[in-house]
Amino acid sequence: MSLTFSPPTASASDAIHHEAAASGNAVAAQRAIATLLSALSGDRNYDKILLRAAAGAGKSYALVRMVEEALSHPSCTRIGITAFANKQVFPLAGALGKNLGTAQVCLFVAADWLPQVPRDVLDHVSVATSTAGIPATCTIVLGTSHKMGAWGQRKRFLDHLGPAANTTLPFDVLFVDEAWQLPLHRYATVEGLAPLSVGVGDVGQLPPIDPSQNPWRGDPGYNPYRAWPTAYEEHERTFAIDLPAVWRPTAAQLPLWRAFYSDWDRLDCVAAPGDRAVELPALAGAVGAVWGSVASGIPTSTRPYSG
Repeated sequence: MSLTFSPPTASASDAIHHEAAASGNAVAAQRAIATLLSALSGDRNYDKILLRAAAGAGKSYALVRMVEEALSHPSCTRIGITAFANKQVFPLAGALGKNLGTAQVCLFVAADWLPQVPRDVLDHVSVATSTAGIPATCTIVLGTSHKMGAWGQRKRFLDHLGPAANTTLPFDVLFVDEAWQLPLHRYATVEGLAPLSVGVGDVGQLPPIDPSQNPWRGDPGYNPYRAWPTAYEEHERTFAIDLPAVWRPTAAQLPLWRAFYSDWDRLDCVAAPGDRAVELPALAGAVGAVWGSVASGIPTSTRPYSG
C-alpha cells in the first residue's frame, strides 16, 4: 500500500503567542475549576467534567491545580486519581506529594510494581500495596484503573477508610489522568468510586488495547476500546472545555497540530516564530538536508511511503 503525506498549511499567521496564548489555557482551566467547585456545592448538576487538551498543552499542571482546589472545598474530603498505566500515575503522585506532603498522598500500587517506583516519587508519598496499608491521613489515593477498579475494591475502600464527605462513596471526586487513553470498559470499573468524575487528557490519543478479559467483547454494535469520555462528551450532565494553546511545539509546528486537532475551535502556540532554534554543525549532502529539515521544525515529506 502507499500512503501519501499531505503537508498542512505552511503558516498559522492568525496565531497568538506568549502570554496571550498561555492566558487562554489559564482561563479554560479556571472555568473547569469553577465548574468543579459548583458541582461539589450542588449548584451545578454535573457528574462529569472533561478538560480536553492537545499534546503539549500542560494538562498535568492543570490537573494538579484542580485537585488542590477541590480539596479546599468543604464538600471534598478525599480524592481518587486513576489512569490506565503506572507510568502515568507515578509522576502525578510525585508532583502532588511534593505540593501536599507525604501524609496526604498515597500511591496505591501492586507489590510487583513497587521496585519500579522512582525514588523521587517514593520520597514524597505514602505507599500502600493493599487497602489496609493506606494511611487514614491520606486525602488523595492514586492507582491504576486495574488496581482501583479491582473486584470488591470499593467495599474495601469503604471498610477501611469510610465514606468521604458525600457519606456514601469512598471518594468525592475521581480524577482520570490521560483520560482518552482509558478504554470505556476500564472506566466502568472505577466510575462508582465517586459521584463526580474529572477527565483530563489529550483527545488525540488512542486507547490502548487491553488484554484483560472484557465482558463486552463480541458485541458487534459496541467498541469497548474507545476512550471513555467519548460516551459522555455530549451528555447533559457533562461539562467539557478545551485548553486552547500548546506549550511544547514550536510555532513552525503549529499548522501540523491544527491539522491533527481539526475540530478544535482554536489552537494557538505559546512559542512564537524565532523563539526556538537548533544550532547544527556543518553537515553536507543528505545528512545536512535531513537535519536541516528537523531543525526547522516544519513537517515535510518528499516522497510517499510504500509498505
